[in-house]
Amino acid sequence: MVLSHLRNIIFLIFLFALGACNSYKIASSQANRKFKKAEMEHHIVPFGDFQIDYWDNHKADKPVLLLINGFGASTKFQWLHQVGDLSPHFRLVVPNLLYFGKSKPIQQSGYEISDQLNMLETLVQNLDINRFALCGVSYGGLISAEFARLHPEQIEKLILFDTPVKYFKKEHLDEMAATYGVESFMDIFAPDDHHGLKILLELAYQKPPKIPVALLKSPHREMYVPNLEHLKEILNRLPSQIDDYAQKEYLFDFPTLLLWGENDDVIPKEVGEQLNTHMHHSQFKLISDCKHMPNLEKPKTFNPILLDFLLSEN
Repeated sequence: MVLSHLRNIIFLIFLFALGACNSYKIASSQANRKFKKAEMEHHIVPFGDFQIDYWDNHKADKPVLLLINGFGASTKFQWLHQVGDLSPHFRLVVPNLLYFGKSKPIQQSGYEISDQLNMLETLVQNLDINRFALCGVSYGGLISAEFARLHPEQIEKLILFDTPVKYFKKEHLDEMAATYGVESFMDIFAPDDHHGLKILLELAYQKPPKIPVALLKSPHREMYVPNLEHLKEILNRLPSQIDDYAQKEYLFDFPTLLLWGENDDVIPKEVGEQLNTHMHHSQFKLISDCKHMPNLEKPKTFNPILLDFLLSEN
């Protein structure tokens, strides 16, 4: 009995050590399989001034939908629960924003919101996409709203969720840092070590996955370290732009869906409620028992809401 118990302990230690070395590789392989099962193909292509890392199912006979990532993991980890349900209905294009995945400027820097917009403009031009639905989360929602404001003629429908558009204030950044016990919001979204990923999970999920901190070493090393200084520079410039974007008008003529995790303490639901009051042709929905990433925490609730909006004729 004692020997058997000891063997089990040794086996668990072995699995833990193996997972600590390969947790990113394992998670990445699982995400790749989900994307490929959804008929998505991966591309890293130089288009104009950018190297753009994106997934595309190339379904030319379907309406186009772009999914735009926020801060955190690369795009395939942020949308892995959506691509299977969405791909049968859409030509699905899922890019990484600049300094996520392998997307980057080829020569110049790319730290401003305008640089992200230029990259998306370059992508849709080179893919010969003229009209599409656009969905963005958090920072990616800000990019999506700005793209829609600048190019309304290209947008059929817009989905923004848990995103800092117009009514997000600088004070929210300080509140966020205080809530999670760090000096600056930059410590949350561009963590210097793998312990910071634990905070990211806590703000993304109301019930975070029970992942040992040691298993976060390789994700931090693979996803954050290569672009860490670039991500910090994006975040460093973001507060100075908040007041500017608060002055923008988002009075769209196309249907807009605003989705929020009910208990989001990063971008509070009040931001979404105010944005809904400001907008034309918008609807606001809360998803209960979740926080900043309802698409990851509650995909069985999130996906039907998203599909119903996208497939409706309104």
